[in-house]
Amino acid sequence: MHDLTGNDSDIPSDPNKKSFIGEPQRIFLNADSATVASQQLTNLEAVTKNTDDSWQISMNAKEVRANVSLYKDWLARGINISADYLDLVGWEEGEDKAVEFEPKLETLPPVEFLCERCRFENKDLGRVDFKLSRAANGMHIDSLRLNNDHGLLYASGDWLFNQNSSHTKLEGEFSSSDFGLFLKGFNFDSGIKDSKASAKFNLDWQRPPFEFDYATLNGNVDWRLSDGYLTEVTDKGSRIFSLLSLESLVRKLRLDFRDVFAQGFFYDKMKGSFQVAQGTVDTRDTVVDGGAGEITMQGYTNLNTREVNYNISFAPKVTSSLPLIVAYMVNPATALAALALDQVLTSAKVISNIKFSLTGTLDDPKLEELERDSKEISLPAQTNPAPVDAPNAGLAIDPIGHNKDISFPQDIDKERLALEVSDG
Repeated sequence: MHDLTGNDSDIPSDPNKKSFIGEPQRIFLNADSATVASQQLTNLEAVTKNTDDSWQISMNAKEVRANVSLYKDWLARGINISADYLDLVGWEEGEDKAVEFEPKLETLPPVEFLCERCRFENKDLGRVDFKLSRAANGMHIDSLRLNNDHGLLYASGDWLFNQNSSHTKLEGEFSSSDFGLFLKGFNFDSGIKDSKASAKFNLDWQRPPFEFDYATLNGNVDWRLSDGYLTEVTDKGSRIFSLLSLESLVRKLRLDFRDVFAQGFFYDKMKGSFQVAQGTVDTRDTVVDGGAGEITMQGYTNLNTREVNYNISFAPKVTSSLPLIVAYMVNPATALAALALDQVLTSAKVISNIKFSLTGTLDDPKLEELERDSKEISLPAQTNPAPVDAPNAGLAIDPIGHNKDISFPQDIDKERLALEVSDG
């Protein structure tokens, strides 16, 4: 005969022979501590009720409150789990671990699972639900949803297996109202602030769904972030937009362009795609469209060895050099001048291009500047300069007289101003 886990039992079974005692109608269990599926439960109270079509189990403990239905039509209806909350720790590998789960197609039942408040290893997963149905060569993942305060993931796929191998395929979408806070809920301080996110993915690996495996991971991910900003994060172990290690670049730019990046790198959008092969995540089209310039990235991260190798290009926009211009303006006209220059120069593309290489590991990335190009741009000519002793030297004629009290330093009165990004 088979037990509920699908493993063979040595106890003989005779369907025509009635039990001497008969099936119990109710089973009560109270325990200060109990281990269920390698999970330690504290102050457990459980009641099991035998109904016409199922065994109904009600569980209440510090770590879980749930109702479980084990249907007697095992292969057709299987298992239904509905939990108010569930707080799990990781499944530890060891010599004293519980019986290893080996799926057998002929006995594996369909499963429906719902948890309103789910936590795993002290991480808030939010509301989690999934549904598995039997298939010819494994289990079909009809749906998988994870929904918490800052993100929603939806996926479907297949779990294919036989006696010698197991293979998982998942395809789905992800969206987040605040990607930085979503990652922070999983103990990743990415440095990303106030940015929405969306992604589509198609991934597979050579293990069961509950055993994610970097070494055999393959697939594609297309992603996009809305406007937000990047800040410097100091904890190397947890800082991560880890696949791209953007934090190292932000630190470098803050050193070279203090006036522009003092409060972080603000961007209008980020987007790109990842191609994954045997755990190596490659990108050829990652773009960060920032208010101060554009970052492009090409390279890869090896999730198995944690090695990173990227070529990065940063092209500052002309308006990112406004602090250098404004430094020459030491009177109350500064704000007006900066605004006027910004309106004039916004359409200009770049005044330089800086190239970097990013190598090392996720825990210790090394950013090196390779080269820096610069070029001059011409500002629109002003009107003919007024005499040096004129009260409005350096200003266009104002027939209305609004700027009669504003003056510029005389050395700013030129037909052309050359801008160049230097080493800081």
